[in-house]
Parts: sequence; structure tokens; C-alpha cells
Amino acid sequence: MGRREQRTELDGRYRHMLSEIAAMTYPIDAYSMWKGVEAPLHPGAERYYRQHEYLK
Repeated sequence: MGRREQRTELDGRYRHMLSEIAAMTYPIDAYSMWKGVEAPLHPGAERYYRQHEYLK
């Protein structure tokens, strides 16, 4: 399964919920989903986000 299919599947898990109560926002935006997270990113996740220019 490619990234686009994975994102579509994940979006679909939350799309039926009101955005005020959903665990995640949708559509998923990789450029902002890491913001406001109080826990540090896993080093592999941070590397991935930097390589794809999601972290700036």
C-alpha cells in the first residue's frame, strides 16, 4: 500500500467524527500534524519529516 492509500485510509477513520472530538484533524496535513505535540519525535520520524521537508 502506497503513502497516498495509507493517508486516505487513515483520513477515513476520522472523517465521520466531528472535528471537535476527533483524535486527529483531517484531511491529514504532514506539514502541521507534528506541531503542538508535547512529546519528542522518534529520531527515525524526525529524520523522515526532515528528509521530506515537513519540518522546517
